[in-house]
Amino acid sequence: MIALDTNALVRLGVEDDQAQAARARRLVSDAENRGEKVLLLSGVLLEMVWVLSKGYGFQRTDIAHLLDALLSSPTYEVENRTAVQVASLRYRMEGDFADLLFVEMARDRKARAFFSLDNRLINLFPDYARKI
Repeated sequence: MIALDTNALVRLGVEDDQAQAARARRLVSDAENRGEKVLLLSGVLLEMVWVLSKGYGFQRTDIAHLLDALLSSPTYEVENRTAVQVASLRYRMEGDFADLLFVEMARDRKARAFFSLDNRLINLFPDYARKI
């Protein structure tokens, strides 16, 4: 298994630097040819969402479609897959992806509640998030 950083993943999705995108594609292709998975850490996906939305102006639906493509590809092993899937589904409609992902990761780990000072987050998860 190999792992990708955010920059390589963004190059694959945006292809704004053709040379870097080609290198990243070749790396992934070589891994596939060896029968290796490509690990996508949840932190890398989180940073990718931020870069695409803030740096490139992608709309949340476009970002969610990209996340769906990564999640459904047999090439990629996604850390915290279920949490990323649930966060991606909800992100289409509302919320900050980081908040959504953190709450879903906490649920996956069987945390009793998610405590925060962020009122928006608490309002998104009234059954689970609690005000400090």
